Amino acid sequence: DNRNFSENPSQGSLQRIGIAQDLDILDSDAPWTTVDFEYTKYISLGATPASRQRVFALNMWVIDTPSWNQTKTVGGTTIYKRPPQYAGATLGGLERMRGFAQNRFNDRSALYYSAEYRHVLDWNPLKNLAVLKRLRVNVDWLQLVAFTELGRVADEFDLGKLHTDMKFSGGGGLRAFINHLVVRVDLGVSEEATFAQMTIDHPF
Repeated sequence: DNRNFSENPSQGSLQRIGIAQDLDILDSDAPWTTVDFEYTKYISLGATPASRQRVFALNMWVIDTPSWNQTKTVGGTTIYKRPPQYAGATLGGLERMRGFAQNRFNDRSALYYSAEYRHVLDWNPLKNLAVLKRLRVNVDWLQLVAFTELGRVADEFDLGKLHTDMKFSGGGGLRAFINHLVVRVDLGVSEEATFAQMTIDHPF
């Protein structure tokens, strides 16, 4: 992690390798294993008279479930060693493929790409608003965002297959740095639906 400011990076990068397991102990019904890699890069575009900061943010994530086709017999029933949706190769929702419903796509493996343009406005009408001051709500800046996403899940770990027939999502958002937290409202659009979602922190 060599980002210059973890809450709202303007330059640097973050690389992460993860291994998650539900170990076969305490008679677990379906022990599973996932392996994933994520890479994020931030490129500063500098300030302008109308902006305090402009950043191009890039993200890539790939995940596989080596235990996907392994089985375990419990009480005469064969169970596949597959993770729950929230822990596996899942796309759709607040973080990845925001134009689709939460957990819309789930399979053995997944590949995801995203790019965001983040524009911190020089204008901030909430900075000295009396009612917010009385509530001790400090809004340091407002940020406009445009984003695009590509992703795909598959029943095998095959990079060629994962790069074909990828789903597309795009949209925009408004974010604010409030009491040292990034609060975001994103509008994601896809061929299936449009979702407006509010949460804490950048998606990457």
